[in-house]
Amino acid sequence: MSSGISPSQVGAYVAVGLTIFLSSTFFKWISKGTLGDEPRKKKIYGLHHAILNINVPPKTMWMNMGYWERDSDLPKACSRLLKEVLKAADLIDEDGYRTGRWPIKLVDLGFGCGDQTIEIAKNYPTLASSYIGLTIDPKQYNFARQRLSSLQLPQDPSLTTDTPSNHPDQEEQAKLDKYSNHQTDLLQQRLENHAKEVNGAEKSINLFCADAAQPAKWTNELKEAITPNLAKQLRENSQKPSLSILRKQETWILGLDTLYHFSPSRQPIFNHVYQKLQASIMAFDLIFGDGTTLVERTCMRIIALIMGCPMGNFVTAIEYREQLLMAGYEEDKIEINDISECVFKGLADYLKKRDEELQVYLGRGLGAYKVFGWVLRWWSRSGIVRGCIIVAKI
Repeated sequence: MSSGISPSQVGAYVAVGLTIFLSSTFFKWISKGTLGDEPRKKKIYGLHHAILNINVPPKTMWMNMGYWERDSDLPKACSRLLKEVLKAADLIDEDGYRTGRWPIKLVDLGFGCGDQTIEIAKNYPTLASSYIGLTIDPKQYNFARQRLSSLQLPQDPSLTTDTPSNHPDQEEQAKLDKYSNHQTDLLQQRLENHAKEVNGAEKSINLFCADAAQPAKWTNELKEAITPNLAKQLRENSQKPSLSILRKQETWILGLDTLYHFSPSRQPIFNHVYQKLQASIMAFDLIFGDGTTLVERTCMRIIALIMGCPMGNFVTAIEYREQLLMAGYEEDKIEINDISECVFKGLADYLKKRDEELQVYLGRGLGAYKVFGWVLRWWSRSGIVRGCIIVAKI
């Protein structure tokens, strides 16, 4: 019997040796590319293991431009921008307390990953008896629902299924039946109950995955959820209560740093909100500054294209006001307040700082967000784009 090595064994040894060589070479290449030419100990004991200590998912997923008057981190600045919009609408005071007697129905056009939903439910519990949020992104929708579920915030029971449904329960249906029988005293009682509920009762939270910019394509479930129930019953009621009763139930539309993304434009949602919902609008939005040149506008429209925003959405304050007037809002009930000084530079500084921190710990920066920081500084210096709080009341 031969004691020599067979050809198959030789092939196996060669394959093993080649694998070890290639693995060693690849490891050295990766180490050199990611850790540099530092001594061995520094490669092992550097800061790159910071990636293992990052919370996933993050505790917050805020993404708006923020209000940077005093705050220096993104979550606080984003939360503050929401507060400033609510204050401008006269819905809360400086301390965050509800200024009106009656709760509102709040329709949030673009709730992102749910941070502002959570903020409103936790920090402004007396603001709204009903919150309805829309997002066009399925990933954000599912992520937000999971967060709300884990935090045990009050949600509509219909949200336990994948497809949101908003059919009234038996108790609610009984009330609607009584409305149809012209018992307006029950309507008055319902409004009085709303006033009591703002002091601690559970609020309804409904989330929908839908294109907020295209109300004509909304599902019947979404339309029923958004349409003010009391106003709907008043239209069907031949024995109408006084207008003062109806006014005690307000519907407000919130667009927190979202409306300039709406395609084809803001006009369809403005028309729908005023003409179908009889609702007021509060928003943070971007508009063109005064005196911008043709070259500046052309550059900005290119940037808008890169940002995925319809180029026609960047209009002047006068043109923006005309859009609201066209929808039906009255001139003296429209306010456009420029807060750019508390927005663009603060966010640009934050992005620069964040990029530098990531370079130190992870060896890589913010990528496209770093470029956006440069754009923000251009906006801040030139005034070509202004960040404004918009309020249009019924």
